[in-house]
Amino acid sequence: MRVCIFQRLLEAGAAKAYVIRYQVYVMSKKVVMFEYEKETKNSVRYKEVPDEGTAPIVGTLYVQKWFAGSSKTIEITIDKKD
Repeated sequence: MRVCIFQRLLEAGAAKAYVIRYQVYVMSKKVVMFEYEKETKNSVRYKEVPDEGTAPIVGTLYVQKWFAGSSKTIEITIDKKD
């Protein structure tokens, strides 16, 4: 039965699943895109570009100027570990 649950998770699109001591854990990754919105004193503000028909996950992201440089887009990968 445990193998069956594991297989169903993978078939349902789970990015990664593994079994530890008869428990199934699912790890999902999400890549979130941001586009330049404006500069503040020490940082650059980016707004999330959500997938069509979905709500934003992060919303607004502030990145320090020394790192952001002149980038017009930023891509963040979020690993959700349940």
